[in-house]
Amino acid sequence: MTNFAALNNSHISYFIGLSADETKPQTILSGDRNVAAQGKLLRGVVALSAGATWEWTSSIHQGQGNLALADGSASQATKVQLNKQIESAFLSTTQSVLRFAFPQ
Repeated sequence: MTNFAALNNSHISYFIGLSADETKPQTILSGDRNVAAQGKLLRGVVALSAGATWEWTSSIHQGQGNLALADGSASQATKVQLNKQIESAFLSTTQSVLRFAFPQ
């Protein structure tokens, strides 16, 4: 790509945590886009309720993915670690729903 005019969702490899808050360091700021719920790849704006589970697809990182948190840390996570982090995000906030934006 030689300029930004052709930039679109197919060029984005991560999701954004719309509910991330620096005063709540365990909230998820961003992560790899290869996330699915009930076997279906997530796309667009997704609202996640407590108790829901996600999984990494095998399309990149062999069924794992990278997460960045509101505290500035980043790490690679398995499916189990991803869901523990989601649980920690809910415990650190009073929100009943966390919102994320995934590439289309």
